[in-house]
Amino acid sequence: MDNPLLSPWTDTLGLPPFAQIEAAHFEPAFSEAFAQHLAELSAIAGQSAPPTFANTISAYDAAGGLLKRLGACFSNLASSATNDALQTVELTLSPKLAAHQSAVFMNAALFKRIDDLFQRRTALGLSPIELRMLERVHLDFNLAGAKLEGQARMQFAQNAEALATLQTEFAQAVLNDESSFALPIQDEAALAGMPSWLKDTAVQTAVAHKLTAPYALDNSRSVVEAVLAFADNREIRKSMLAAFRARGNTSSAPSTLPIIKKTMVLRQTQATLMGFKCYADFALADTMAQSPKRVRDLMGRVWPAAKRRALAEYAELAVYAKRDGIASPEIHDWRYYAEKLRQDQYAVNDDEVKPYFSLDNMTRAMFDCARQLFGIAFEKTEGSALYHPDCTLYTVRRVEGGALVGHFITDNFARAGKRSGAWMSYLREQSTHFGGATPIVLNNNNFPKPAAGKPALLGFSDVRTLFHEFGHGLHGLLSNSPFERLGGTNVLQDFVELPSQLFEHWADAPQVLKA
Repeated sequence: MDNPLLSPWTDTLGLPPFAQIEAAHFEPAFSEAFAQHLAELSAIAGQSAPPTFANTISAYDAAGGLLKRLGACFSNLASSATNDALQTVELTLSPKLAAHQSAVFMNAALFKRIDDLFQRRTALGLSPIELRMLERVHLDFNLAGAKLEGQARMQFAQNAEALATLQTEFAQAVLNDESSFALPIQDEAALAGMPSWLKDTAVQTAVAHKLTAPYALDNSRSVVEAVLAFADNREIRKSMLAAFRARGNTSSAPSTLPIIKKTMVLRQTQATLMGFKCYADFALADTMAQSPKRVRDLMGRVWPAAKRRALAEYAELAVYAKRDGIASPEIHDWRYYAEKLRQDQYAVNDDEVKPYFSLDNMTRAMFDCARQLFGIAFEKTEGSALYHPDCTLYTVRRVEGGALVGHFITDNFARAGKRSGAWMSYLREQSTHFGGATPIVLNNNNFPKPAAGKPALLGFSDVRTLFHEFGHGLHGLLSNSPFERLGGTNVLQDFVELPSQLFEHWADAPQVLKA
């Protein structure tokens, strides 16, 4: 009971005890969570009563409460606030998590009950959502090897553990490359063309990496995109793009190419064991697309028009590049001359536009959109310890009646120990089990952190990213499902982007820009 992960979580909102957690706490906590989960599933599988939706499918979805809490806490820390100790634990836990998953999905007695219900599904009188739940759980077990037997069953489980380790090794290699990279710049003249906020960021980066150079550029996406768009120095543009594209495969870290090759071989083996021709068939079996052919057909319809447009844009940019003596613009020139064209033809200047897009203003704008579209309000909330000072917690309630919807955490700035990109995640998913659980949703971004006392200013691509991830956040917050398996963003992989892509278009709606 001296392990805070296994003691009751006393935060009034149900947040993990972040301030007390150490990396060493996770392994024993997960061992206990695995044991509890398997015991719960054994009780479901071993009951003498014949299978029903309630005693099998609903009970299965409700099982593993401790494991779900630990998994959400650990994955968020590993993505957003990792360190050497946590990465060591992550490498140890990854194959154990995969082994536990195999133990769940290859529980023959449990699958027998699920399969019995599935075969009789049309005669059970299930509601549409219950039928969907039964079909989803049955497919989950099928695609995880539940019907395999003998050596094939063992090999599938062993491969799953190996793939989990490889995936973790790859992610850590990329993160370590991202965190360690900084391009030192001695002469301020080399920053010519860059906006003022990027120069400020370059000063902070040099300090953070303890460099003797007065300036440095990291390879977070927001910085790289800004360098490519504004840096007059072509060599810097080229170096930054090369570093960004080579993450996980540079001289500062072991190459990830062997990891990629092993992963491809193991994925193909898994697909073959499951009776699929190739891994693409296996991976797309549980998507809206369903097959590589349908994906290729869609891309084939899009490609000719996209190629024509790209070639037309290239011809326009080449005119501007020739003025600088560049006969054939290369990939690291594209954004730079696109920006020149934009300034020339539309009189749009990033340094002049960015002050209108401060992070604080755009956060208020997206919250206001959510209020007007969905009738929910976000209130900044103090009193709970979060995993990093950059995080901000909000309580989300219905405007009418004040009913609690959930909680929302923003983590907007790039830093060492945080993977690049932007994503939405959970600390708790919505469900109605045990009287109902409201979701705790996180949005992570990687915007450059401003100097103390200065506002964080966003380029418009950053604004779109902010709104896009908030679309995912709303998807999780507004979930109203009786089952976690069907709640929030637990939808088909090629559907999950729809709500976020719809919401991001509110970023440039006139009524939002005028607010």
